[in-house]
Amino acid sequence: MSEPTVGGASAMGASAMGASTMAPDPARSQREAATDEDAAPQRGRLSIDNRVVEKVAAYAVQQVGRATGAPRRVLGVTVGDAAGDSTARVKARVDGTLATVTVAMTVRWPASVGEVTTDARRRVREEVRRITAVEVRQIDIDVVSMSSAASDEPRVR
Repeated sequence: MSEPTVGGASAMGASAMGASTMAPDPARSQREAATDEDAAPQRGRLSIDNRVVEKVAAYAVQQVGRATGAPRRVLGVTVGDAAGDSTARVKARVDGTLATVTVAMTVRWPASVGEVTTDARRRVREEVRRITAVEVRQIDIDVVSMSSAASDEPRVR
């Protein structure tokens, strides 16, 4: 009985000689061409916690000029003022690859609240998507106060 041949060599001879004489496997080429996104379900599930998105969003707001953290409140009364280096208060809710974010922040006087919040929304969306691969569908921003450079320093009488 004769042996089956592959490319002019016997099957046993081809395996003994190595894969270089064998025809390329099209299924293997397709597997190698798969992107990381295509392969992700095969590796397992990735879950991003709310706190991760909150930290990234707070960092993103901090990168916006004229935006600072929100002053602390106790029973609805503002306690102190927002320091220039404080971070915005952020709450996030992540559901799979989608998130909603709420930000409480201060805008420095005399900046336009609309311009600063538009910049903050853009920056939060970009940074959260870049760092976590989570898409932010909604960003609610509460501007809880306006501060000026003069109010950041203690007043002396």
